[in-house]
Amino acid sequence: MLRKIELSVFAIALFIFILHYTNDQFYLSTTNLFLLVAVVTGISGMSAYKENKRAFSYIYFLLSSFFLVSFIVQILN
Repeated sequence: MLRKIELSVFAIALFIFILHYTNDQFYLSTTNLFLLVAVVTGISGMSAYKENKRAFSYIYFLLSSFFLVSFIVQILN
């Protein structure tokens, strides 16, 4: 079940990235892109943790926390 959620969130994020770079009317700020990447890597980390791939899950969680901190710093500035 978590794998399906991961794939659907990744597909939505990929669609948003494609819209961001190909359509001038659909523009996302850097802040929103940091949040989007944090959510995708966080869900990938949860999926890897569920599949007992601990090393990959820790890397994903580390990346997710980095992008989440970047998102918070962007909001506070």
